[in-house]
Amino acid sequence: MCPQDRFFNESYLIKRLPEELIETTFLLEYERRVSADNVVMIDEIEYEVPYRYSKQKVTLRYSPDLSKIYVVDKHTGELTAIKLLNKQENSLIKREKVKFTGGKY
Repeated sequence: MCPQDRFFNESYLIKRLPEELIETTFLLEYERRVSADNVVMIDEIEYEVPYRYSKQKVTLRYSPDLSKIYVVDKHTGELTAIKLLNKQENSLIKREKVKFTGGKY
């Protein structure tokens, strides 16, 4: 039986995946540490990550052209899209102040 005939005879065995799932399955992957101001770098380009990942090591999944970049939730595996860092907006975010203990400062 030629491959084409076999393909059409057993086409019921082939499962179609949703376009979104195909898109996210073939992403490249990096592991990075998020800075205190919620920034990660890929190829010397800064990206803004949600606050809950601050100062943590995260897994980033991205398309080869860097048009779509996601952070992977460690517990659920859910992908959250991230965007390029807007330095002006990032500078206006209120953060906890670091309190030094002891000493005469």
